[in-house]
Amino acid sequence: MNIDTNKLMELSRRPLIFTPGDSFLWTDPYIAGQMLETHLNPNTDSASRKPSTIDEIVGFCMEHIDLRKGDSVLDAGCGPGLYCERFAGNGLRVTGIDISSNSISYAKESALKKGIDIRYICGNYLDMEFENEFDAVFLIWWDFCVLDHEGRKKLLSNVRRALKPGGHFVFDVSTPLQDEGARDYRKWNAYEGGFFAPGKNIVFECRFNYPKDSAYLTQFMVLSEENMKVFRIYHTNYTPESITGLLIESGFSVRDIREDLTGTSYTENSRSMGVFAVS
Repeated sequence: MNIDTNKLMELSRRPLIFTPGDSFLWTDPYIAGQMLETHLNPNTDSASRKPSTIDEIVGFCMEHIDLRKGDSVLDAGCGPGLYCERFAGNGLRVTGIDISSNSISYAKESALKKGIDIRYICGNYLDMEFENEFDAVFLIWWDFCVLDHEGRKKLLSNVRRALKPGGHFVFDVSTPLQDEGARDYRKWNAYEGGFFAPGKNIVFECRFNYPKDSAYLTQFMVLSEENMKVFRIYHTNYTPESITGLLIESGFSVRDIREDLTGTSYTENSRSMGVFAVS
């Protein structure tokens, strides 16, 4: 295992915001399998919410935006289909799209075993080209927060085109309070195998804050016996004013803001927002 100290020094410096890494976390062949296991773990909120919370979200959203049997919905970033199956169980016509082939394969197999009719697509929701098809589009568990400026614009344009007139875009984001007081850090750990690589590996982890953009970067440099990969995950926090402004610019109106998608009331102390927008 050779360590390029010059490369490590370079990567320990704060990059320009939204500079990508050289690898993509959600499509890395090994990590995709690890991510699927995390999605399916009912005891953690790390990738998907716990089953009881998913049930609450689906129940509240169905009632809050008056979804009825036969309505058509899209789950963008659907993962292994945990929300899709519940929406379908409530009589909705469901489409799920996700960039992970592992997650989509699992979702298709699960739906087939359970006899549930769900359309699954392996693809990037930033490239989707649906038109006037859905009564509601969902983007759940802070997916919106990881997008850069262009990604946000593209997503909102895609969602608005995909919705029927008066359709709902339902999603959640974190607020600045979620990371209040968090500081830059650098640390490393050695593993015999784990989330990022199957064999011996060293993970150098850095956090870089971008206060002017209300954003931060978590960077993982994964050094294994074969290579080094750099994963960068950016995260932007939002206020009601900033998220409303973005939505209005893209032709949406904001119907409601809650603390989360289970319907908890929003307060000035909320660390997250559940947003209900109308096209």
